[in-house]
Amino acid sequence: MLIHNGHLVAETDVHLHISNRSFRYGDGCFESIRLINGEAPFLRLHYERLVETTQFLKINLPESLSYEGFKSQINLLAKTNNVNEGGYARLTIFRNDGGFYQPGNNDSQFIIEAVSIADKVYTLNETGLKIGIYSENPKAMVRMSNFKTNNSLHYVLASIFMKENGLDDCLLVNASGNVVESSNSNVFVVIDGILLTPPLTEGCLDGVARRIILSWIKETGIVFQERPIKVDELDAAYEIIVTNAVRGPRWIVGIGGGGSSLCEKMVKGMNG
Repeated sequence: MLIHNGHLVAETDVHLHISNRSFRYGDGCFESIRLINGEAPFLRLHYERLVETTQFLKINLPESLSYEGFKSQINLLAKTNNVNEGGYARLTIFRNDGGFYQPGNNDSQFIIEAVSIADKVYTLNETGLKIGIYSENPKAMVRMSNFKTNNSLHYVLASIFMKENGLDDCLLVNASGNVVESSNSNVFVVIDGILLTPPLTEGCLDGVARRIILSWIKETGIVFQERPIKVDELDAAYEIIVTNAVRGPRWIVGIGGGGSSLCEKMVKGMNG
C-alpha cells in the first residue's frame, strides 16, 4: 500500500499520466525518511527541508501536507504496511501535469511509500566502505545543488561509476575540484585533529543527517570547521565518514581514512 494525494491505495491502483511533470522534466522533489519503531524520529527536520525546497522550486504544497498531516499519513502507512521496527519512507512531490517548461500552475501531487529494512536502529558498518573519486561531472556550486530534486542524474551517473569500478561509494567534486559529498551522503573528514565538512556554498546537499550531526557536534565540544576540502587533503585524513538520514554515519577505507572511532560516536548520537 501507499498514499497518493492523501488517500491510502494499493500500489497497483496508482496510474500516472505520460504528461506527469516529474517524468518529463524532473519537476519535483523528494524526502528519504528513516523509520524506527514505525515512526520517523527526525520528521520535523525533513518537513523543514521540504518546505524550503518547495518554496525554492515555487511548488505549492497540498493542504494535506501540513506537518501534522504528513506525520499522520506516514504513521498510518507504516502501520498498514507492518513497518513496526526498522523502515524507510519516501515522499515524492511533483508539480501538476500540464504545460511545457512553463507549468500551467504551481499546485502539486504526492506519493508516500513505506517499507521495512533490516536494521532496527542506526548501526556502525563492520567493514569500511571502499570508495573512489568521481570527477567526470563536477557538481555546480549553486543553491539548487542543496536540494533533493527529482532530477538526480548526477547521482545516477556517480552510482554507475561505482559499479563499473567495484566501489561501495564515491566522492563527488565541484567545479573548483573540491570534495562536495558522496553519491548518496554528506561527507565529514578528520584532518590534523579537526573535523571538517564542506559548507553548503560548495554545492553539497543540505542533508538531514548533516543537520543532525552539526547539532550533535555543538554538544560534544569536538573541534570542527565548515570549509572547502581539496581532494589531495584526503591522503592525510585520519577518518572519513559519510552520513545520510536512512543509513546513518558510515566509515570509509581506501583513500586516506581507516578509523571508525568518531563514526561510532556519530551513530550513537543519531540513535539518541
